[in-house]
Amino acid sequence: MRILVYLKEIPPEEERDQYQDTEGLNDSDKNVLMEALNLRDEEGGTVTVMTIGPSRAEKTAREALTWGVDRSILVLQGRNGTGNVRKSARLLARAIEAEGAFDIVLCGRQALDGDAAHMAAMTAFFLKIPLIAYSRRIEAANGKLYNWCMSENGTEQTECSMPALVLSVKENQKIRHPNVADIMSAYAESTAIPVFGTGQSETERMIQKVREYTPKETPKKRKLLDGKDEQELAEKLYQVLREQDVLE
Repeated sequence: MRILVYLKEIPPEEERDQYQDTEGLNDSDKNVLMEALNLRDEEGGTVTVMTIGPSRAEKTAREALTWGVDRSILVLQGRNGTGNVRKSARLLARAIEAEGAFDIVLCGRQALDGDAAHMAAMTAFFLKIPLIAYSRRIEAANGKLYNWCMSENGTEQTECSMPALVLSVKENQKIRHPNVADIMSAYAESTAIPVFGTGQSETERMIQKVREYTPKETPKKRKLLDGKDEQELAEKLYQVLREQDVLE
């Protein structure tokens, strides 16, 4: 089974201190990484990690290697772009497609510095694959993916074909710890982190300016209306508009 995990970059120290005291992966990302590794142990296959961020996000990519993942990739994006969820989701989808086919794409419920809950849905949309939201348990068999998900009524079981993107909220993972060999390998000079470029030549605008209009400043007589309630204010406004021949 080919599993891909999306991890949020570690924010700068001045931002991180607003959200957690310890340095490193946030709990949501760590849980989903453990889930991927446990699933690999059960079903076999590989675990690949992708991290979106500026060049300093390589730190997060290397930390993932210390947990024993098979491959860790940095998807390079400028600091100013990481706040645009739609742009990040499209970039992540392009990187996943460039890397190759995966059976499951896993992501956590929330980032360290936000809880927009849009990244999973947008990435699944751009990849054109099913989205399984708020999964507490995953099982795979015969090319099918089975999930037990949070719902208003408790838990609902879902079934879908693979590939699929799963937003996981499972917290009771099998305990795992980085081992010395993986730590040494992760930070060895010979260990290179593959980098997926952003395609800076491409431009994506959320809003396109079609026409610019600047009203002319002209002296106007202004009158302040007051009244004891909305009814009285409305009556006074109506009278003023009648006097100005705005209303017939």
